[in-house]
Amino acid sequence: MILKKIQIKRFRSILDLKLNLNTSNNFSTICGANNSGKTNVLKALNIFFNPEQYSLTEDIPNHKLGSRGGSTYPEITLTFEKNNIQHIIKREFGVNGIDKESYEKIIIEEGQQNKSLGDNKEIGRILNQISFFFIPAINISFPTLINNLIDDVYELEYEKARFSGLKKDLKDSFESYSKGLLEILNKLASEINPIFKEFNSNWSVSFENTSDVKKFKDLISEDVEFYLNDLSNRNIEGKGSGLQRLGYILLHSKIISKLKKKNVIFCIDEPDVYLHQGLQKKLHNHLLDIAKKHQVIVTSHSQTFIDCYKLDNVFLLDLEVGEEREYQRTKLKYHPLNTCLIDIKQENGLKKIREYLGITDEDFELLDNYNIILEGESDKKYLSEISNFFGINIPNIISSGGATKIDKYLEFYNNFYTDRDFKPKIRVIFDNDEEGRKEYNRIKSKIKSFKNIVVTIEFIPNCFGETPNLDDVGHNKVKSNFEVEDFIYPEILHHLSTELSKKVNLKTFKFNKLESKIKAITFKDKGILYNIELLKNENNLEDGLKIDFSGEQAKNGMVGLFNIKGNKKLSEMIINADSKYPEVKSFLQKISKP
Repeated sequence: MILKKIQIKRFRSILDLKLNLNTSNNFSTICGANNSGKTNVLKALNIFFNPEQYSLTEDIPNHKLGSRGGSTYPEITLTFEKNNIQHIIKREFGVNGIDKESYEKIIIEEGQQNKSLGDNKEIGRILNQISFFFIPAINISFPTLINNLIDDVYELEYEKARFSGLKKDLKDSFESYSKGLLEILNKLASEINPIFKEFNSNWSVSFENTSDVKKFKDLISEDVEFYLNDLSNRNIEGKGSGLQRLGYILLHSKIISKLKKKNVIFCIDEPDVYLHQGLQKKLHNHLLDIAKKHQVIVTSHSQTFIDCYKLDNVFLLDLEVGEEREYQRTKLKYHPLNTCLIDIKQENGLKKIREYLGITDEDFELLDNYNIILEGESDKKYLSEISNFFGINIPNIISSGGATKIDKYLEFYNNFYTDRDFKPKIRVIFDNDEEGRKEYNRIKSKIKSFKNIVVTIEFIPNCFGETPNLDDVGHNKVKSNFEVEDFIYPEILHHLSTELSKKVNLKTFKFNKLESKIKAITFKDKGILYNIELLKNENNLEDGLKIDFSGEQAKNGMVGLFNIKGNKKLSEMIINADSKYPEVKSFLQKISKP
């Protein structure tokens, strides 16, 4: 049994709203600006399944509150589907709750729909197949949840003894219950803990029976306390709002996992609230796992919970505010509100959803006004990471995939921008090695042929700011073998090569050995990778061939480890190295501008 359609009339800000769910996708997101009515959709579902929570003064639209006509009160219609049969249940509310309800069945055969009014007694049977959970954005109640958890687990544990169904005085059974309670709760905690550890390896949960209990109800609602352990303190009230709410959601997921015979509708109002991006992503993945078997409906502002690509089961709501009116009887003035669904398939709706998600339409251009072409992806990663660290604006960087391919890139761009008013600037930066110098001379000889782009060429310096003499380059007198790795701080290259060596169980060497090599005239021009390879082999006479630091595999491995964001050790190393090798930062600042 799966929820297929939702129709809500005259509920809070919603006058008439229809949502059609794609039942092949169990995850749905309702989005929209603040106060657009997202939460009201979930609240309407909640009073459908829990009509005792209906409140006349809160749940009817503000401009209907003063009247008592037939079309004043909420009306909620849900369509469920199972085995090509649709079950339509309508619940109409009045002053004190459900005033009227009706049931209709549609059998779909060979594309034909056969409608029939059903017996209202079927409503209870259908709804008994569904378990509904709603987590609001505020006012969550751990005692209520613990009550539900214990009821669920306790019933499963004592099903054979039919303990949960006893109607006699619980006094006779209370003693055995009390003894077994903590055992049951500890078992429950052991089942829940793996879920929490998916989010943080230090997190765990526990329950305690904290006092002498005289009544069964007291035991459930008052004397069982829930603890969330994160190696700081255990009391749930001592946690931040985000952690409290995350724990609340994850405990619900445990209840859901035990409901083998029921279809679940799990509604969460703004699961992203109070959570940082990392936990949002983990929670989203956790909810997607639940959605493999059950329906999950959330409201959210976060792109993490919104399928920005397919926009499948994404519903964008907007709030229409009517012109000012006046109650005749009270003379109070008000603006009628109406939550409406934006059709994101239409041009105007597409524009609104893109604006809401922060997606901008820009004219397509291959190049920006100012661009840099580098030889490889490693060059791009190193330069981008360090520039970001220092807050240096990064121009559009293009990786050519090798020095010999740069010529073809330039020819293509030159042809592409023929007869265009736009004339992009391209700075080409070569490695100061044999291949880079050869391609530098080739481009230099034809640079004036690029009429539709503005091309400049240069060499990347080493960490000391040294570049080759251009006259010597033209006469093939330069013999150095400097690559992008020679531009990077030597301490960083030593750290990255050391980490890579550890992964293949090689002995490592101290930085002072590498530093002495790159300062010695005999070894300096051979490049830092040559010297790292040399020192690695000296320390690993038998196993040195496991990795070649002058090869592409090792280069890619090192640059793959170069992620400064969130890495305190790398950050401190760069800060210290900046004063030692100021030319690195100076070069990045220079190339950040045309």
